[in-house]
This record gives sequence, structure tokens and C-alpha cells, in this order.
Amino acid sequence: LNTDAHLKSSLFGSNSMTLIIKDKKILLGKLGKVFFVDWDHLRERDRNISILLLGEKNG
Repeated sequence: LNTDAHLKSSLFGSNSMTLIIKDKKILLGKLGKVFFVDWDHLRERDRNISILLLGEKNG
């Protein structure tokens, strides 16, 4: 049914990532970007994005 979506996801995708935030900016480097791609466009459904922040409070 959606074999191509599963293959693309296994080659390109990850369902989680770790980003560094410093001085209210995401440190991605000069060429870094973050993309969300839905390879499985055959079925409409809701998506959830969860954000967990870890760090220290200065001051």
C-alpha cells in the first residue's frame, strides 16, 4: 500500500533528534536545517510534536 513511504522513511528519516539551543537560538551550523516530511500522504491523520527542554538556569 505505502511501501515507498516506508522505504523513504528508513533512508531519510528519524523520529527524534537532539538540538542545542544557546542564547535563544538553535545551533544548527552554517548549513543546518530541520525538516518535517510526511512520506505517507495516503492517509490523513493528526500529528503530534513533543518538545523536552533540559538545561541549567543561569543566575
